[in-house]
Parts: sequence; C-alpha cells; structure tokens
Amino acid sequence: MNILRDVFYTPTELADKLASYIIEEGGTSAIDFCVGDGDLLKAIERRFPNLLFYGTDIAEEAIRPLKKMHPSWQLAVCDFSNTLAFDNLANFSLKKYDLIVLNPPFTCKGSSICKIEFDEVTYHVSTAMQFVANAMKYRTNHGVLYAILPSSCAYSQKDRLLWQYMEKNYNLQVLEEPTRMYWKNCSASIILVSIGEKVNRSQKRRKILFDFSTLPIELIIRGHISPHEAKFVEGRRGVKYVHTTNLLHNRIVNCTRIQIPKHRDEGRYGSVSCRGPAVLIPRVCNPNPEKICVYKKNSIFVPSDCIIVLKTSNVEDAQFVANTILSHWDEFRTIYQGTAAKYTTMEIIKNLFGRV
Repeated sequence: MNILRDVFYTPTELADKLASYIIEEGGTSAIDFCVGDGDLLKAIERRFPNLLFYGTDIAEEAIRPLKKMHPSWQLAVCDFSNTLAFDNLANFSLKKYDLIVLNPPFTCKGSSICKIEFDEVTYHVSTAMQFVANAMKYRTNHGVLYAILPSSCAYSQKDRLLWQYMEKNYNLQVLEEPTRMYWKNCSASIILVSIGEKVNRSQKRRKILFDFSTLPIELIIRGHISPHEAKFVEGRRGVKYVHTTNLLHNRIVNCTRIQIPKHRDEGRYGSVSCRGPAVLIPRVCNPNPEKICVYKKNSIFVPSDCIIVLKTSNVEDAQFVANTILSHWDEFRTIYQGTAAKYTTMEIIKNLFGRV
C-alpha cells in the first residue's frame, strides 16, 4: 500500500490472515506485483513451500534485499501500472500465474483517476482497482487473485462500474472487512477480496430448499484470534482454543490453551471468548461433514478466526442443529464458495439461519 507517497508494507499478521483463506495450492506459481518487503509471498510460502514464487516492485531498494533473502524467487524492478513494462521483463518465463496476491497502492496524489481497459471495455478507476484489473490479465484460467484493498473499491462511485462488472462476470468475493487498524498512524479502512474464474452462465447454483432459519440458534459468533496471534500456554492455564484442525470426526479433540490479552477481550472487537453449548462449523475449509461439531460443555472457549459458532440455549438444541445440518449436508455445503479456496462468510451464514 502507498499512502501520500509514504510506504505502508503489509504487516505479517495481515499477510497471514489473507493467506489463511487459501487452503489449496491449485497450481504451481504465485506472484505479487507490488511485492514490497515480500510479506505476502512469505505468508504463501509458509503454507505452500513448493510453489514457484515471482515478484515485482517499482522500488529497487525493495527488490535488492529480497533477492538476497530469497534467492529462489524470481524478482524484478517494474512499474506495474504500466503492464508493457512487465511484459518486457526478460527473466519472467511465465506469463500466467495460478495464484496472485496483491496489496496495491491505495491512493494517488490529487485523487487522480486511472484509465484502464478490462475485457475490451475502458473504465476510469482508482489506483488500487487499476492494479487489480492489470493483475487479472495475468491469471491462469483457474487461478485466483487475493488482495488487500481499500473499502472504497467496493463502495465508491469511482470504482462502481468495474466492481459491478467483476461481481457479475467473475467469482468476486469480499472475504472479510477487518475492523482492526493494522498500520500505525494510518486509519485506512480495508477489505480482503478474492477474484476467481469467470462465471459459467450455463451452471445454475443449487437452490437451498430446507429452511435452516427454523433451527434453535440464539447467536452466531465468528472467531477472531488466528493461530499466529494466539499466545499458547502450558498445562491447565489459559482458555481452551479451538481451531479447524481440532474438528475431527464430529468431535473436538487435542485442543491447546491460550492466554487472552485483556484489551482483545474487552476492547472494540467485542469478546473473543464464547461459552457452550454450541455448534462449531468451519469458516474456511474443504466442505466436510465431519467438521460439524458440538461443544457440549457450559464452559468458556476461544474459537479461532477460522471458526463460526452457532450458540444454542442447551446441549439438546446444539445436537439437534448439528444433526439437521448433517441430514441436509448437500444443501448446507453450498454456502462454501471459492475456487482455490472454499470459504463462507458471516453474511451468508446469517442469511441462511435467518439472522440478517
């Protein structure tokens, strides 16, 4: 991200959060056209070390140290606002990439408007959307772009036409609208986005016939704490921490314990802890009925940021909710979307259970 000429590289925590939505490699290559200090590619490499990694940046002072730290990466200095510069890079053998990650410049001096051609139509957009549109041209047919964007890309008049076109013609999803401010001295409002292959008009999305809104769910809660943020403690100290890896064969197993920072549990994020009974479902996963689990105890636990909690008033209701989801699994699994990654959102979940 670039704000008023100041450089704001992607914090490691935010890079890991974006990478958490990518649960399958789905190819062999990954690229970042605004690589900066490389944190987005590093986050991808931690999850998928066997990919081929590529990166470009306008700043030579960013590329030079990255080449020393990551000699296996293919890196080059390039102003990606001009795609001809990228096309003329001699050492980039690939012209299409399976995975694109991006934290583009957010603003430009004087809020100037960029002219871009996308799918043979000319648009006038923000700098961030210019980078997104340029990057999409280098995506393989089944590749996916994951980006950290200013919220204005989704809501402003400037980007509306191109955003709506991508919503209609591509698999564009807003993965998350973080409330946390990740950069010091910067209050940029951001969204995490994925954009996948074109919509096939001949394939109709399966309609959900069962009325899930009749289930006895009192509250729907999304976890906040990622494994990267969690401060793990030994023994019986701390609070039980539940991640998707702990959901196995419809049971919650092998949980560790974490210490909850007081400012996280009482601050503007709301409480990060929950109390059973409840049904736990993954937010990001390959849809698997064995990941639907009941937390039976009337005790406090902390769901990870990859967990959604369906709170019920008693264990019997929780078991009924879980059994109903499993009985209608073929319909329930359609809430998970995406190409390289399968995920759902709080908006989709609340709409399914009639809590909008």
